[in-house]
Amino acid sequence: MAFWRWVVIGFVLSAWGYMHVQSSEAYDASIEPLTELLQFAEDEQLAVNEWQVRVREDQLGSVSKQAFIAKTQSLEKKLSGWEKESLSLEGSEWKALFTYHDPNQQMTESVQLFAYQDGQADQHTALLTYAVKGTSNPGEDLESHQNLVEQRIQQLGLAQSDVYVQIQAYDHNDRNVSNKQLARTWVTKLGAKKVEALDEESFVSLSAYNPDWPTGIVTNELEMNVQLAIREQGLGARTTVTLGTPIITTEY
Repeated sequence: MAFWRWVVIGFVLSAWGYMHVQSSEAYDASIEPLTELLQFAEDEQLAVNEWQVRVREDQLGSVSKQAFIAKTQSLEKKLSGWEKESLSLEGSEWKALFTYHDPNQQMTESVQLFAYQDGQADQHTALLTYAVKGTSNPGEDLESHQNLVEQRIQQLGLAQSDVYVQIQAYDHNDRNVSNKQLARTWVTKLGAKKVEALDEESFVSLSAYNPDWPTGIVTNELEMNVQLAIREQGLGARTTVTLGTPIITTEY
């Protein structure tokens, strides 16, 4: 139960340094579940309103404040044309955020350099994260989006890093079954077996394991790499469905 409560609070970027995910060795194998999740949404008549891919370097090693600034400047050169949203060097956490919005493709990319204090006042452990978020189902543009993400990963030196894939959709259908049963059915259709579950009045969350997907985490000594959440917004309102591998990385 505690595991799920922690995830619901939000798996924010700044917390990624404290959780290990088993990395896949090939990027294309890691992102393949995105195709499957989008196809699943289409088969189940779910209206996709968002998809995202996040790639995180586990650790870049210890850095001083000067080294962090130098890394930020290096990123700024690599990301020509991007906007430097913020740079914070105060306190025990340092952050630099760059974004790029492509209105033609209806997606936004972001790169964050993050460092947290690792015991010494003048030394921090640095992490680098790349994320891309799109609205609606990309359809025929999916392949070009995947190619772009792969190029960014190579550009940023993240080819051996952890990959997180996620979609969010709305369900406007009258299923005539409980959300608990629906979650179990959907996980089975995704080729996964249930590991943990949380069932509340208007919210159901289920973790599971699909042996064909390349990444995973361990919770309560069991491996998982599929997470499904169903949340009802109220009587007569839409139902939100969130699917992620190996874990959902945003609040849901």
